Amino acid sequence: MAGATGRGGDIEEAGDFLTYGGLGVFVGGRLGHVLFYDLEHALNDPLWILKIWKGGMASHGAMIGVAAAMYLFMRRRGMSLIEGLDRLVWSAALAAVTGRIGNFFNSEIVGRPTNASWGVRFPLLDGSDAPLRHPAMLGLFLTAYSGGRFFAEFFKETDAVAVLTTGQWLSLPGVAIGVWCLWRSRRQKQPVGWCT
Repeated sequence: MAGATGRGGDIEEAGDFLTYGGLGVFVGGRLGHVLFYDLEHALNDPLWILKIWKGGMASHGAMIGVAAAMYLFMRRRGMSLIEGLDRLVWSAALAAVTGRIGNFFNSEIVGRPTNASWGVRFPLLDGSDAPLRHPAMLGLFLTAYSGGRFFAEFFKETDAVAVLTTGQWLSLPGVAIGVWCLWRSRRQKQPVGWCT
């Protein structure tokens, strides 16, 4: 096939994939924020929904939007669910990582003060006298992502190194750090969830 990529498919298909995915993230993220966090504002000022420069995106809304967009993309292209998800997973992981980094730099989804000698200061949120806080956006992500990588290795054809595969050994530190962050948050009675 002319213009075929290493994974199969053509340039037009790749362009459609990006367009569907981008619109799914953008529309789903914005509508998710409106419906889940600021519905009253939207009802009082419906045009505010279009004022994207004023901020307001929800990651779980983006996930719903991407799921809907990818369903339409796969259906239009006659693609199986497994093939579609296989093509989506790398970009979803990249989006999750960059989203958490963005949260960190924008002082969003922060933990409570540590009451300890270590932590991260978020001056955008707390001002110049910012307390040390837990970087709570990292714990659950590290646990879920690294744990998922560890599990996925059971299905890969790889060479095992001392019972576990290299990928599993490399995933263990991420699991350990994520579990430690969650344990620390629980011990400090901090909220833990998908967004904290």
